[in-house]
Amino acid sequence: MSIDGMKRRKAATMAVLSLVAVPVAGCTRPPAASTQSRDDRVNAAFAADARAIKQKEGSAPASSAHLMVGTADLADGSRISLWVSDPAANVGIKSSCWYLDMETSTAATAGYGGCGMPTTTVDLNRRGGVVIGSVGIWKAQTVHIETPVATAEFQVTGGYFLVSPPVAGTARSTFTITLLDASAQPIGVVQGLTAPGTATPTT
Repeated sequence: MSIDGMKRRKAATMAVLSLVAVPVAGCTRPPAASTQSRDDRVNAAFAADARAIKQKEGSAPASSAHLMVGTADLADGSRISLWVSDPAANVGIKSSCWYLDMETSTAATAGYGGCGMPTTTVDLNRRGGVVIGSVGIWKAQTVHIETPVATAEFQVTGGYFLVSPPVAGTARSTFTITLLDASAQPIGVVQGLTAPGTATPTT
């Protein structure tokens, strides 16, 4: 799913997150109440996405089932979690959705997300100390990532992965991303990609 070229949407009690070119396919989300738990915010986000996809695709209702991609703790005390539509519960649905939730050290919350159709590219976007990645239609189970500051592997869930500090580096960091299949064999490579950025893997 491309992270670039689509309209932005936001759901937050405080605008403490900003993503560049957040992907959306006609999905909007009402502000979350400050008393909501993280689970409440995530559930509400995917319920709204399911309704929007039904209107957009005019097919069987999409499921609001979702999976956690990963979590990260930032230096300022913020806690971030990335979530994605459960592919097994959405067979036949063209679009998939993701949601990034954040809670600051002062308990202020914000959430951003989007829906779209997977593409043939690998996409990266950055929010401060973390990077959100998408493998699109590539059947990668994990990604091996090298940056100037660190190297690590991250699990791919529903087409998405979350790069946490310190591997995420800085806004100037470049990424070499190797897509690995279920047998840990490389199926594609992207080199010199920055976040935000998009590239088609070479095989």
